[in-house]
Amino acid sequence: MEKSADQSSNKAYEMTPKNIDDPVDANSASKADESDLQEVEDVNESLDELTRALDFFEQRTDDIIAQLRVLLDSNREIRQQIAQDKEKETIAALAATNISSKTENDDADENTNVGD
Repeated sequence: MEKSADQSSNKAYEMTPKNIDDPVDANSASKADESDLQEVEDVNESLDELTRALDFFEQRTDDIIAQLRVLLDSNREIRQQIAQDKEKETIAALAATNISSKTENDDADENTNVGD
């Protein structure tokens, strides 16, 4: 059990952040400052890369949305044209049916009149 207590205290010591505000000498302070500056620059570069990637995906998404709108408009126009064509065909079929019915009725009337 003593080993595990020693190990946990060693782990706690290793995990404790080092205080770089209390440097031993001026040289280590400047190294820490340079290290911090480099880390900040690296983070800024990473953020810039992420921003560029997000801008790219945003533009790509906008392009896809624009293409979808064009496709939807085209689809709507095609469906309207099909509905109009179908309506015209229905009207033409009804008109043809009415004409043939009228012709049959007229023929029947003529046959009735001829027999009189």
